[in-house]
Amino acid sequence: MKKRAISVILIAAMVLASVLALCSCGSNEDKDDAVIVHPISITMSIDYPDKSKIPDLVNESFKVEEDSTAFDAIQIYGAVNSVPILVETTGSTVEGINGVKNGDMGKRVWQFKINGKLYTGSPDDIKLKANDSLEWFYKPVQK
Repeated sequence: MKKRAISVILIAAMVLASVLALCSCGSNEDKDDAVIVHPISITMSIDYPDKSKIPDLVNESFKVEEDSTAFDAIQIYGAVNSVPILVETTGSTVEGINGVKNGDMGKRVWQFKINGKLYTGSPDDIKLKANDSLEWFYKPVQK
């Protein structure tokens, strides 16, 4: 009887250890643990509207994978830095950054510039190059 009780306890402990080991697989990784095979450095800026009271991000150095798009970069930045990014995936548009959504403050939307040049197309169409400066800003639609 004593042997059986010890066997049951050992089996239960092994099952519990296996469950804990499986649950920890894929758990929250440190942002430094992400592997980028062909990294390039860019700078990222996010110009929040004054009413949001969110401090702007100004020229933060950031690494992305070679051939990443502006759309990839903002999503990666959000994931790595716990900044919620709301996207519309079928059109590859950014609908919101850090809780500030398109249309929240009048007819303002999130737009982007690369190296100071305004792009009006999809951010998924523009591939970034090393040392590019990517700026997201919330303004009335520019033409």
